[in-house]
Amino acid sequence: MIIGETLQTSGSPYLSDWFPRQGDSMLAATEVLIVANDGVLFVGVQTKNQEDPDSAASVLSSTSYTTEGTYTLGVAACKELVRYVFIVSDGAGTDGRVHFRMLPAIWFHN
Repeated sequence: MIIGETLQTSGSPYLSDWFPRQGDSMLAATEVLIVANDGVLFVGVQTKNQEDPDSAASVLSSTSYTTEGTYTLGVAACKELVRYVFIVSDGAGTDGRVHFRMLPAIWFHN
């Protein structure tokens, strides 16, 4: 049994729930398990304060993954709330798919 999420090309971002920060910076880890049909997984980290609307969220860091493996993404200057943004695209005009899981974030304090 493989636990995680499978996303396919949709043209729309998939958003995680907002979660409270536990430090000023974090290390986000992504385990890409399966890449099908030239899928490309874009992972971004957004942040905002609680009183801010979702549309005011700023992107702290982002990257793309095209092959299986475990990857990390360093993020600094986190505000009160943080969430992940996922987008899957494909490079060959096919139905790109990626199966992945986000590992628990590692937080760094002041």
